[in-house]
Amino acid sequence: SQTEINNEDSNQKDYGWIIFCIIIISQTEINNEDSNQKDYGWIIFCIIIIIMALCLEMTLLYSFGKSNELSRKEYKVIVQNVENNENSQFKIDGKDVEIYIIIYENKEECVVSKLENKNGKVTRRLEENKKIKKENLEIYYCDDIYEICNCLTL
Repeated sequence: SQTEINNEDSNQKDYGWIIFCIIIISQTEINNEDSNQKDYGWIIFCIIIIIMALCLEMTLLYSFGKSNELSRKEYKVIVQNVENNENSQFKIDGKDVEIYIIIYENKEECVVSKLENKNGKVTRRLEENKKIKKENLEIYYCDDIYEICNCLTL
């Protein structure tokens, strides 16, 4: 009978150890799942921060570039003679001409935009661009396109 009591105590102790081990293992798995979820949370947080920083950088670069280009004064210009029947807004040496600013150029062609003279104020028509070939073009450099007047001499 004493051996039966000892066997029951040892069985209860074994069950106690088994239950203790199960609790420890389950807590370890729960902690591992929580740490994995925390790691995924940090990774997602870092990715979102990086994406937001890149968007902010692109916005700042675009707005800085746009404002810098709109305040630009010095351009290469192309002067083109105008037929007598067309209205020209600029005169050089008594000849009617149209003046185009070069927005972009490579070896073969360039993108130009027309200058307008409205009531003595020179404006750029950047929404109306056209491509032209650079063959037989005389290209001039102008320090300040806003100071071009009707009596321009190149």
